[in-house]
Amino acid sequence: MSSGTRHTPITFDTNLAGVWRPRVFWATLCEDIGQRMELTPTTVAEVLRRVRLETEREWTKKLRAINQSGGHRWSKVEIRRLATTASTAARDWFRDELRQQGSIYASTSRPAEEVEALEAEIDETIDDRAFDLSTDNGVRDRKIVIEAMARGYDILASNNVGSIVHEILKEWIERREGKELGVRTTILRPEPAERRLRRRYDKPLEWTAIAAARACVTDAANPRRAAQEIADLIDSFHQRGMGDLREQIYRLTETEADLQRILDAVLAHGNSLAMRSERELAHAASRAVSRRTGVDIGS
Repeated sequence: MSSGTRHTPITFDTNLAGVWRPRVFWATLCEDIGQRMELTPTTVAEVLRRVRLETEREWTKKLRAINQSGGHRWSKVEIRRLATTASTAARDWFRDELRQQGSIYASTSRPAEEVEALEAEIDETIDDRAFDLSTDNGVRDRKIVIEAMARGYDILASNNVGSIVHEILKEWIERREGKELGVRTTILRPEPAERRLRRRYDKPLEWTAIAAARACVTDAANPRRAAQEIADLIDSFHQRGMGDLREQIYRLTETEADLQRILDAVLAHGNSLAMRSERELAHAASRAVSRRTGVDIGS
C-alpha cells in the first residue's frame, strides 16, 4: 500500500453504526482515542437509510401513544405523515453532521486516484467465497470491506458473522493477493475490536463502562437515574455481538462504589460529542414535527 494513503485505526459496518445505541457508544470510544467515527461511502448510505427508518418507527409509536393519552386525535394518515416528517429531518440532520468540521461522525472523503486504483484492484482479486453474494447484505458487506481496505483502516469492526467468512478473508489478506497489494485491514467482531483498541491505547478495563456512561448519562449526580440510563443503553448490545461487553459494563457499575467511580469520570470529562450529537438529532426531528403541527412536542 502506498505510504501516501491516509491511515486510520478503525471503521465500522452498518450493524454498529446504523442504530443509535451502538453508534453513540462506539463514537464515544473513537472520541477517546482522538478519532472521529469515520464511515465508508457504502456504510454512510445505509446508515442514513436506517436513521430514517428508525426515527419513523420511534415517532409512529410516540404519536400513537399521545393519541391514546387523549392529548391529540391524529388520524392514521396524519401520524404516518408526521412520522415521515420526523424521519426526513433526522436523516437530513445526520447527513449534514457527517460533513461538519468538528463533528464526531464523518464520511470518508472522496478517495485520491491511488485509493480508487487500489479499490479497483481489490475488487478484482478479492476472494468472493468470503461473502454471501446471493443477498443484498452480502453484496453490501463486500463493498464495505473493499472500501475499508483501500482506505487503509487498521480495523473494520463487523458483526456480520452470517454473511462474511472471516477465515477466508484472513487467508486472502495474509497469504494471497491481499498481501501483495499491501492490505493490512483486520476484520474483527466488535468485542475483539474493543480489546484491540484498549490494548493499543493502553486503556483500563473501565474504559468501556466510562464510554457507556459518557454516551448516555444525563445527570451524573443522580446515580439511580444514571444506572438506569446505562442499562437502557447496553440492553441491546448482545444483538450486536457485544454480549460480553454488556456483562462487563454491568459488572463495572454493579455496586454503588463502582458506579460512583464511573460517574466521577463523567463529571470530570463531561458527556461525549456523540451523546450531544444524538440529542441534537432527536431535537431536529421534534422541531420538524412541532412546526408541522403547531404543537410543541418534546423529543
